[in-house]
Formats: sequence, structure tokens, C-alpha cells
Amino acid sequence: MASVINRISFKNKLLLFAAIPMLLLSLFVSITMSGLLDSFQTAQKNTLTIEVTLEIENLLFELQKERGLTAGFIGSQGEKYQRRLLEQQQQTDMQLNQLLTNNALGEMLSQNTERSRVLFENFQRIQAIALQLPDIRKNVPQLGGSPFQYFSEFNYRLLIFISQLQVHTQDPLQSSAYNDLLNVLNIQELAGQERGLVNQLLSAKLMTSDTIITIYAIENELDDSINQLLSTADAEHKQPIRKILSNDTHTQYLMMRQKIKSQIHLVGLAQELNLLLGYGGLIHNFKNYLLRGDLSYFEQFQSKLQQLKNKLSAIEQQHLLTPLQRSSITQVREKLRNIRKIFSF
Repeated sequence: MASVINRISFKNKLLLFAAIPMLLLSLFVSITMSGLLDSFQTAQKNTLTIEVTLEIENLLFELQKERGLTAGFIGSQGEKYQRRLLEQQQQTDMQLNQLLTNNALGEMLSQNTERSRVLFENFQRIQAIALQLPDIRKNVPQLGGSPFQYFSEFNYRLLIFISQLQVHTQDPLQSSAYNDLLNVLNIQELAGQERGLVNQLLSAKLMTSDTIITIYAIENELDDSINQLLSTADAEHKQPIRKILSNDTHTQYLMMRQKIKSQIHLVGLAQELNLLLGYGGLIHNFKNYLLRGDLSYFEQFQSKLQQLKNKLSAIEQQHLLTPLQRSSITQVREKLRNIRKIFSF
């Protein structure tokens, strides 16, 4: 090696010594540029993921609002929310079109990777569900179909797509943030289901037990989801979450929920009161005693009368009774006193 260097001219030696640092510098620049290119590509993927996620979030919100208004429209037998529902349908269509034509989504789905193929397959399911939307809406004015289940299934598919986007991201911090986001969106979806059912319940002329049971189940799941979020969320996310849960809007929501629960419980007590009064109850025993003179009916009458008094006392102890409800209780008590007088006579 030394003999080779000795045969090189002094000028060439200088060029060689100058070239070595340049070669090292070129190698370092190449490695650095490769790292920067990887970082750029990762950042670009994450940017696309965030943009698509925001579009899906917006569509979720519009679908949740349309579901709530649809439930209220059907619950009221078409007497309420018609204009607002038509306006909301236009908002939903506009947001759905924005998602379907989103350039970032198209670029993400066109990538030749296994992850992109999984996203593409799920997005095809979303498109198939979206194609059913016009037919679902056609049945709403006739108060037919199952729009509540349809909207819930649509939103469920969108949430699955966001969870797959979480896998698509290559940033650990962003992936952790996506986990918290998914929990928040799940809470939003449960709250939307609750709002829709309550809207239907309050708009209807009669309360159905199925709707009440479903509301209770969703509320329990909602409370569990909030507790899970508070226990698993990143520390930096917990503070704004707690702030939201302690603001005036959430406090008013909890008060409204308690009022609804109280009224539902009151309806249940009223139904029990009706059973004690009607066929097989007080009136039945009263009629049979008058017709047959059997003392067993008198004893049953006395038992039912005491049960009615106890039930009225339980109703009176309920909070948030309206003046009309209290007046109704007073009228029932007065009727019972009159019946008792007749029976004693």
C-alpha cells in the first residue's frame, strides 16, 4: 500500500487526501437524506391519516344528529322535526360526499400495501351502507323501517375504520392519541344513541318498555365507557376530559337524565297503581262483594286499599313531581276515600 502511495505524484496525493473527507461527507449526507426521507414519508402518512380521521369524525356527528331527529320524527308520528330533519339530511349528504371524494383518502386507499388493502375492504362496506341511505329515508315518512339500527351500524363501521387508521399510523405518540380518540368517539356514539332514544321517548304519546330498557342499558354502558377513558387516557388528555365532564353543559345533561329517570320510574309506579285499581284489583273486589256478598272479597278489598295507599305515598315521595301530577294524586286519594265510605255503608 505504501509503495502505491509513493508512486503517486504530490499533486494527486493532495487530491486524494482532500477527496477522503468529501467521500465521508457525501456518505453522511446520503444517510441523513435517507433518514429525512423516511421521516418525511412517515409524516406524510400521518398527515393523511389525520385528515381522513377528521372527515370521518364530521360525518359521524352529522349521522348522529340525523338519527336523533329521525327517532323524534317517528316517535311523534310525523308531527315534529320534519323541517329540521330535511335540513339535517342535506348536511349529512354534504359531509358524506366530502368523505367519499377526499383526496387524502383516495391516496391512502391506492397504496400497494397490506394495510391499505384492509382499509379498502372496510371502506367498500361503508360505501355499501351509504348506498342504502336513500331507501332508509324513503321509509321514514311512512314511519317504517329500522332507521335507528341502520344509523348505529353505519357509525359502527366508521369507528372500525378509524381504529384501522390507528394501526396505519407509524408514530407511537399518535397511535396512543388515537386510542384516546377512539374511546371519546365511542362515548360520543353512545351519547348519540341515548339522545335519539330519549328524543323518541319524549316525542311519543305512549312510553314503550323496550325503549326504556334500551335507554337504561345504553346509559350503563356510557358510564362504564367514561370511567374506562378516565382510567386509561394519557395524563395530558385527562385534564381536558375532566374539564368537559365538570362544565355546566354536562351538569345540565346529568340533571336532565335524572329528571327523565324520575319520570320513567313514576310511569312505572302509575302502572302498578292502575293494576291495583282495575280488573283483578280494588274495583273488581268491590263489584264482586256487592254482587255476591262474599266476605273474602271484602278482605281482598281492604288489602288492595292499603296497597293503594302505600303506593300513593311512594309516588308522593318522588322528587320533581309537577303540580299537575300532585293534583292527580290528590284526586285519586279523594276517590279512594269516597269508595271507602260507600263500602263502609
